Amino acid sequence: MIHPNLKAARWLCSLVLLATASWTGDLGAVPKSAPVVSTDSAVQAGVKAAYAQFIAGNNAHDPSAVSDVLLNSPDFVWAQYAGNSVWGHDQAMADFREGWNGSWHLNPQLSELRIATVAPGVALLITPLLFTVGDPGEKPTTLPVRWGGVFVKTAAGWRIASIFITPFPSWHAH
Repeated sequence: MIHPNLKAARWLCSLVLLATASWTGDLGAVPKSAPVVSTDSAVQAGVKAAYAQFIAGNNAHDPSAVSDVLLNSPDFVWAQYAGNSVWGHDQAMADFREGWNGSWHLNPQLSELRIATVAPGVALLITPLLFTVGDPGEKPTTLPVRWGGVFVKTAAGWRIASIFITPFPSWHAH
């Protein structure tokens, strides 16, 4: 049986994929059915704590810390910067470990972080992030990206069910 929050997260993932193009353009009027920016302090605190663990784990190249905050499901998806999709918790962890062999540092721009509650137990976090990456022995490159994550509330706490990375070349202009 699929967890109800995972069903809602799947729906949200589809919505996020459709909306990705609008993130770099004019958003225009917000429809009445749009997710609401969360004012629930418990949701805000839980999602931020999970995100902080994800960032700290990546920057420390700590597979245990990252694994603990990702939803342990074959339905976990990571839509990467170059357009590749990684499906499943285990494959995502393998890709993180491979990336950590070189330069890998995440620097979220928290002043622009937004969290929206889209359904009970499901939240969306979006923020610009400076991603420094490079192959072993090569000079690293820093890429401005927009990091989006779908978070689901589980019995063990908030977990990341999906990650969406999109280019954000105009970030420095903000």
